[in-house]
Amino acid sequence: MSCIKQESDTFRLFTAVNRVRRAWRSLAPSKEISKAQFATLMTIAHGGRPPHEGQETNQPMPLSVLANLQEQSLPGISQRVSALEKLGYLERVANPNDRRVCAVQLTPEGSKLLEEACARVKEKLDAALETMGREKLDTLLFLLEDLTCALERITSDETQEK
Repeated sequence: MSCIKQESDTFRLFTAVNRVRRAWRSLAPSKEISKAQFATLMTIAHGGRPPHEGQETNQPMPLSVLANLQEQSLPGISQRVSALEKLGYLERVANPNDRRVCAVQLTPEGSKLLEEACARVKEKLDAALETMGREKLDTLLFLLEDLTCALERITSDETQEK
């Protein structure tokens, strides 16, 4: 017997989120890089801030800061950085004040790739959102924020109980 009855709201929500996840997977920013690599380039390019909060900074970012911002382990982020470095999209930069600290920044090729990938993703998302209409989009965003807050509260409560 299933842990979630098929007619329940829980099952309907789970199914809808799973369909969104699968559709989101098809929204590849670039053929050259994965979505995780794309997110890494975005994080570095914007100094860890959301892209809508300002211009691209592309200041060298220490690997430890990058790992923290992406909620990744240092070895995991280091592997991703190495792959992006081999592709020519990132470069390691030595810290003149502390040679033990390694930082990374986008190369000109990385900046160009990121710009093109962002334009592709924006174009696809804008087309999808346009079909919904403004009112439905506003409702969707409101409800997603509401659901996220509820899930974060529950998760936070469970963590505090332990």
